[in-house]
Amino acid sequence: MAGSVYFVTAVTGAEKVRERLNGLIPEDDRFELAADRWMVVYEGVAQDLAENVGVRGGENVIGNGLVLAVTTYSGRAPSGLWDWLRKKGL
Repeated sequence: MAGSVYFVTAVTGAEKVRERLNGLIPEDDRFELAADRWMVVYEGVAQDLAENVGVRGGENVIGNGLVLAVTTYSGRAPSGLWDWLRKKGL
């Protein structure tokens, strides 16, 4: 796996954040959990990803949101997510 796994959520501007993510992250490196939540693989730090998808920074901001690095996980979710995480090396 190249890059790190991040959880991205858009508190506002979810559609615009989705558009940015789709342009930035290859389809195989994105997993959409909901209309405003994604798991992504990104080569870089959380700050850079947040700026690139528009939830941090100056004039590039298109919404509010969070980008969190994922190093461990637990819970209940669709089986596709667990398969995707395993495929990405987590």
